[in-house]
Amino acid sequence: MKKTLLSGLLLLLVVACSTPSNLTKSKGHYYRFHYFLKEPIVDSSLVYNDDTLSIAFSINESQINFTIKNKLNDPIRIKWDDASLVINGETKKIIHKGIKYVDRNTSMPSSLIPGKAIWDDLVVPSDNIYYKEGYYGTYSSTPGSWQTKPLFPNQDLGNETLASGILLMKPEFSFFLPLQILSKDKYMSFTFKAKKVEQI
Repeated sequence: MKKTLLSGLLLLLVVACSTPSNLTKSKGHYYRFHYFLKEPIVDSSLVYNDDTLSIAFSINESQINFTIKNKLNDPIRIKWDDASLVINGETKKIIHKGIKYVDRNTSMPSSLIPGKAIWDDLVVPSDNIYYKEGYYGTYSSTPGSWQTKPLFPNQDLGNETLASGILLMKPEFSFFLPLQILSKDKYMSFTFKAKKVEQI
C-alpha cells in the first residue's frame, strides 16, 4: 500500500512537472517530514547508545546527518563502500561528506574515528545527485550546478491530489552502517519512520 501510494505520487509529480510553465499558476507548498528512530530502538530524539558508541541523527529533505561519539580508547572504522540506504525496499549506494559529486559512483576509502573522538558526517543516495545544465544566452545566463533530489516527494506544485497524497505519507527507510570495532566487523542498521508531515 505504501509503495503504491509513493509510486502514484511520483507519477503525479512527473505529470505536474511536465505541465507548461505558463499553465502552472503556483509552485504550491513544500512539506517537512518529522522522523523518529524505529529500530534498533524506538527513540523520538533520533539518538542511539551502546557501550561502544553513540550516534545522534538529524534528517532533512535530501540527506541524513549524524554524529558518532566513540566511547572506546581504540579507533572505530567506517566502511563506506558497504554502507547503503534502503528506500522503498531498494538498496541505494550512498556518498558521504567530503566526496565530490562527480565521484559519487567511485569507491570510497574508509574513515577512522580515533578513541574518545567525535565524527560528524552525512549521507546522500548517489542516484539522487544530478547535474543541471545551465542556460547561456545573449543577454542572460544561468550557470549549471549540481542538484540533489529529496528523499521523498515534498512539493505539491499546486496540485491538490499531490498535496493530499503527501500529507498521507509516512515514509520509512533504513541506513545500513558497517563498522569495524576492536578488529571485528559490526553491521548496524537504523530504521527511521515519519511520525508527522508538516506543510511549510
